Amino acid sequence: MKHPLPARLLSVLLLLLFPLLCAAEETPVPSPTPLPPAETGMLGPGTLEASPLLDSALSLLEEGNFFLSRYNEITGSSVQAVFPLGVPYLWGGAYGQSMFSRAPLWYPTRVCYSSSEFFLKDHVYLGGFDCIGYIRWIWLDNHLGQVPSLNTLLDDPDRQQKQSLYSSSEWLNRPAPDWAALGKTLSPGALFVNRKEGGGRHIMMYIGTPRMWGFTESSVLGPWLDDLLMIHCGLNPVYGERMQRYIDAHPEKYSVCHTTDGGVAVSLLGPAKEDAPFHSRVQLTDYAFFNLDGTVMTVYSADQVIKSAWYPAIRFD
Repeated sequence: MKHPLPARLLSVLLLLLFPLLCAAEETPVPSPTPLPPAETGMLGPGTLEASPLLDSALSLLEEGNFFLSRYNEITGSSVQAVFPLGVPYLWGGAYGQSMFSRAPLWYPTRVCYSSSEFFLKDHVYLGGFDCIGYIRWIWLDNHLGQVPSLNTLLDDPDRQQKQSLYSSSEWLNRPAPDWAALGKTLSPGALFVNRKEGGGRHIMMYIGTPRMWGFTESSVLGPWLDDLLMIHCGLNPVYGERMQRYIDAHPEKYSVCHTTDGGVAVSLLGPAKEDAPFHSRVQLTDYAFFNLDGTVMTVYSADQVIKSAWYPAIRFD
């Protein structure tokens, strides 16, 4: 099996701490809330096949994550979590200086400048990836070149004409089919980039359908067996509390740090948010989610997506 972090990178994974005082305004800190009962239902053997892209992507989930354990069970792989707590989301977090060391388990900090409601100027946050930083790490870890910017993937006619599978752009008549049909045309590793109302952009990687992961009609995902499972670094209701506990446990290193509002996780693309069994508001976000043996899987709603494109798992130059 391919090592999730090649040895050639370890020499550059030194951490830089920025001991800056936080501004008076504070980002929200999540209150501890018990998860609703876990539920998976009956699972079958699954048809998912191992791949280096999936190895890399899943290795940045937390220890005990349902999808990491299930992947190893279905494929016979032995992928391990690089970081026991997973990888937190950081707006602007990219491959390079904000990368992690393997041991000891230190998370870097960096100042994050953002126009978002959550991340505030002159605050220090636990380091990690943003959505494109995470995907770029996967691609570089597999020697597939540098993934272009989200603007390029969404708005460059030449790029979409030559490389995209589907696009909702007005100048390219290549619409994607519905979810059930779309899953039959994609291979794990395909990228979904989108822009929502208000200008927010995001990128996610397709990792198969619930059916491929062994969910059955008798499982909690029975109504959505052919919808799309996506791994990404984005909003998630449990990461903030998890990382706050880590900060509190290491005050000598992270007393000036603020927590996050997300991290590397799996979401289900397809169902309406109201169809999910659980709903909660954490920090600044309303979530719809499933609890799979203790792993929170959110629903990523495409209702407000105004522009999107799908790309196969290809080398970008």
